[in-house]
Amino acid sequence: MMADLDRCDKLDRPTNYWEHYQRHFMPELKRFGLRDFRRRPRSVLTAFGATDLQPRGTIEVTPNIPGSSRVASALNRLVAAVPGISLGVWGSAPDWHTKYFYHQVKHKFDTLGLPLTRCGTTPHGNPEDLVEIDGAYWSLAHLQYCSMLADALRHVPVPDDAVICELGAGLGRNLEVLAHLFPRATLLLFDIPPQLYVANQYLSSVFGERVVTYDDGLKLTPAGAVPACARGRIVMSPSWRLPDWADVPVNLFWNSASFQEMEPDVVRNYLGLVARSRAQWIYINALPGGNYWGGARSGGGGTLKPVLDRYYADALGKMYELHVSYPTDYFLRDRDYMSYIYRGPTP
Repeated sequence: MMADLDRCDKLDRPTNYWEHYQRHFMPELKRFGLRDFRRRPRSVLTAFGATDLQPRGTIEVTPNIPGSSRVASALNRLVAAVPGISLGVWGSAPDWHTKYFYHQVKHKFDTLGLPLTRCGTTPHGNPEDLVEIDGAYWSLAHLQYCSMLADALRHVPVPDDAVICELGAGLGRNLEVLAHLFPRATLLLFDIPPQLYVANQYLSSVFGERVVTYDDGLKLTPAGAVPACARGRIVMSPSWRLPDWADVPVNLFWNSASFQEMEPDVVRNYLGLVARSRAQWIYINALPGGNYWGGARSGGGGTLKPVLDRYYADALGKMYELHVSYPTDYFLRDRDYMSYIYRGPTP
């Protein structure tokens, strides 16, 4: 995968934001592989939502103490480094967050007439936060993806045999949920390696032969339609193959917290390809001002320029209109993210 990445177009390679993480990503994979990756503390895999850790408290130091932030940081690193010691939340069990939010998300699914119990996660990767409820496994991270999907499906009709495309899918949690909800749907996953490697291994372990793995996916020639051998399956593809699939009609295109980590010209390029597919619906979850760290330098992480939310409408042109926007429900996080749903041309 990494050799293929070196040969692809610059617009499809990791931008400044992910180049920073990639320097840590490969050494971690080479050293630890994917054994127990979903319970791995201080892992770079957390950067794209691939870990399932129990919520923890943190040590705080009174601000009027000199160097309070550095002292707190050192103490928290010390606690995290000592096996068998962690900071809990006073008066609560470790699994209360997951149990509480399960019922919140179940209400959303019940309102839509969708079976949440079908959408649980798996013990693959040995997640630390894993709670059995109503005969299925759940983690707080997995429930967040279920919740976001339910909020979007209030506005977006998805037929049973839909073609759904996600760019920047990370571990593939969103497509994991969609695959359970819509067994006949064709799910196209595009990402850059080595994130794509993690998703390829994880989804293959969950869905077996329903997954068209990376090597087999490279052999597919869409030619304006999903090849017969890939219909109803999950197709793993690198981002540089999106142009090859751009003439395949898509019911729903999905991008969550990914465009905001690219550069404006890269976002315009990808959305131009999505518009070419005449996707009926486009969902984008992002910070309105982009995930911009400020003062970014080449190779030092962060985006070099902020990806503003107005860029999405500009890139999609007059063929698309903003159908609805709303604050993204990230449970306990401030509602600083927004969900944007664009409606495209009627087929």
